[in-house]
Amino acid sequence: TSFGFDITNSKQNRYESVNLPTRIFNKAGGYAKVQTQYPITYQNENTISYHTTIGEHFISVLGGFTWQKYNYEFMNGSASGFKNDVNLYHAMETGDPVTRDIQTGESSWGLVSYLFRLNYSFKNKYMLTISGRQDGSSRLTEGNKWAFFPSVALAWRASEEKFIQNLKIFSNLKIRASWGKLGNNASGNYDWQANYSTNKVVIDSSPTTGLAISKLGNSFLEWESTTTTNVGIDLGFFNNRLTGEFDWYNKMTTGILFTPSIPLSMGKVTGSTENIAEVRNRGVELTLGWQDNIKDFTYRIEGNFSYNQNKVMKYKGELAKYWEYDNAGNPTRFVSNYGDVAQSGFGGVIVENRMLGEMYLRQLYRGNGSYSGGKPDINAGPVDGMIRTESDMAWVKAMIADGYKFNGVTKVAKDQLWYGDLIYADANGDGNYGDTNDMNFTGTSTQPRYNFGLNLSATYKGFDFYMLWAGSAGFDLYWNHSSYNGTRTENGFGISQRVADNHYFYDPENPSDSRTNITAEYPRITDQTQRDNGTSSVFWKYKGDYVKLKNIQIGYTIPVKWTRKFMVEKLRFYFSGENLLTITSYPGLDPEMGTSITYPLTRQFAFGAQLSF
Repeated sequence: TSFGFDITNSKQNRYESVNLPTRIFNKAGGYAKVQTQYPITYQNENTISYHTTIGEHFISVLGGFTWQKYNYEFMNGSASGFKNDVNLYHAMETGDPVTRDIQTGESSWGLVSYLFRLNYSFKNKYMLTISGRQDGSSRLTEGNKWAFFPSVALAWRASEEKFIQNLKIFSNLKIRASWGKLGNNASGNYDWQANYSTNKVVIDSSPTTGLAISKLGNSFLEWESTTTTNVGIDLGFFNNRLTGEFDWYNKMTTGILFTPSIPLSMGKVTGSTENIAEVRNRGVELTLGWQDNIKDFTYRIEGNFSYNQNKVMKYKGELAKYWEYDNAGNPTRFVSNYGDVAQSGFGGVIVENRMLGEMYLRQLYRGNGSYSGGKPDINAGPVDGMIRTESDMAWVKAMIADGYKFNGVTKVAKDQLWYGDLIYADANGDGNYGDTNDMNFTGTSTQPRYNFGLNLSATYKGFDFYMLWAGSAGFDLYWNHSSYNGTRTENGFGISQRVADNHYFYDPENPSDSRTNITAEYPRITDQTQRDNGTSSVFWKYKGDYVKLKNIQIGYTIPVKWTRKFMVEKLRFYFSGENLLTITSYPGLDPEMGTSITYPLTRQFAFGAQLSF
């Protein structure tokens, strides 16, 4: 039996002086805020176990009961408009009544579980494990609070069989299989109920506070569950100097707790959390290792590799895009249900029967660059999707004159479509190049398909060495950030060096301008907005593959015969480095962190000593 609790009591006082330049400029007066928080968690675990051996049979049974409760209370008070700083945050009632705001609240959740596990083995060769747990959550609606999650695992240690031993091949051979379910209740504490929040309004010239619904409820909310099937084999050769593990798994998550977007016609309220989706993850994992020693030199090499393929099996329905035709067979209207079945998420979009977070983008127009005048050939435009030459521009003008559009643009001008701009493929053939109907799935997502690693370790007498490499591959990142690779300018803000040095420039009135760069990587620089150059397209899609040297450590342990003279049992000195090298083609901050512009993973060096008596 164990019992634990975690209690925090915090208070934050904040005051902004009436003399701050921003508050003087805005004539806002002083600002005060007091915030208190009181979260507390209780947890109790109780288990009882019994095990026995009857001949060559081993039996072990465990039963248990656990509960956990979390409670959170807070109070926030704020006001502004103070005429002086005399009282700071101690007299908020003297602030402007319109700005005074008091918020108090309490939330809690609880989880109760009953669990059991049975282990059985015969001759230490045939093994069976059966387990289950009954979980109850306060976060779910009445009638759905409780759910049972069973699991079963089988294993056969074949290397203990005489006919396998007679082969004299395997040091270890174990075949195993398992099936089980796990539950997840990680939604909001009250998602099954409609939520209300306060809003300030003025009625008859008097400020007042009212309640308005902020989130829809769902009285059918239930547990999310993940069912996993796994088949694996453990191998050992040459007295276990060469070892390997191989696993195949199929993981199906059903009833995924998710809050989908809702139509604007519903107002600004947040939609209800629902058990709306199903996602399948299927893949393999492989680990290989070799260890040996040559006299005083001992070493180990271990590599791991995994492949995972995910798919959204159920969401709001499949994406459908098609033309409608009249009786004569002429196309009349292009139809897409994208707005009804798709939602942004996981760095891309969530759509049924597609990868989780698969990218949905415009493709760049790819022509042959052969236009030389006259009626335009739709395939004779820019080679790489950027208007680079006067021939490219002549093709664009001819296309517009012939009735085509470029994402609705029908005019050539510096503030419309111009040299150095991107144009996109007309995927649906409606004559409007690059509108939303031309967006399609790219077949890639932000979720890595491949993960791999390599561990190297060695010892020689008192010296030791360790190295860790890790990487991921098979994923893309969508990166278009105004301060790093974007091509728009804004007063008071700079642009990145990569764009400043390698952006398109061409002035048709002065072709010999020294700034001319028609082979640039980035589109032309524009003011305030990137225009169509910044629209969602594969131009801003980058390979996220990377390999990292995560850690190196070198150490030396002083011989015991020396340290014991000083009553020291062990004295080891070491030097280590973390995040030392990243190999990638991704030009952003760090592919492991994605496209977020935040604190990067730090490169660290450390020197230390380990001492024991």
